[in-house]
Amino acid sequence: MTKPESYYTTHKIDGFEDEFEIHLMLFEEVKNAREISESIKSGKFDIELALMNPKTVFSENIICLAAFKAIASMQTNQMVTKTLHSEVIFNCAPKTNINEAFRRFGASADSQAMIVARVVNIKDTKKRNNNNYDNNNNNSEDRVEIENNKEREKIRKWIDGNEIKVTKENLNRFADTQAIQKYYNIQGEELKISTLEDSVLMRIGAREVI
Repeated sequence: MTKPESYYTTHKIDGFEDEFEIHLMLFEEVKNAREISESIKSGKFDIELALMNPKTVFSENIICLAAFKAIASMQTNQMVTKTLHSEVIFNCAPKTNINEAFRRFGASADSQAMIVARVVNIKDTKKRNNNNYDNNNNNSEDRVEIENNKEREKIRKWIDGNEIKVTKENLNRFADTQAIQKYYNIQGEELKISTLEDSVLMRIGAREVI
């Protein structure tokens, strides 16, 4: 049987390859979404992350593009939302309505499936671990991976659901094509010359100029 540690995926962020990466986990049959939502809002859960709706966020590339835009906004002091991870959810939307973005692309109190996305500052994580451990105990990369594994295990204990592999096939199982086309205003004629994913990525990337 495949171990949960092989279920998640890690992606470098284009343009910020040496600074940031994003870790993704996928859960189905979630039973405690309301409790999770409340603990996020209250700040009781101490790991910063974004909880996303796989019915509308159906591609790892979409999350990576949203993360790129969120990091760029953070570094230029132009974030619209309060945190980097809320900015990731916001940037999945084709429009700039914050409430609408969270309602459509974030996990909710009644979600039965959710994507967990964590943007990790590579340099800060290495620096923190170098300060916390004796330099003779493993190398820097090993210590960072140990910390990441601990955080993923904490997330698994927090979410009462089944973790499954983050794959294109699994994400497509949850995708609500009708809702996606409606939210992004994608017509059938467009899909004759473009994939649904490419159409969504174009709208996210060009949101501020269209």
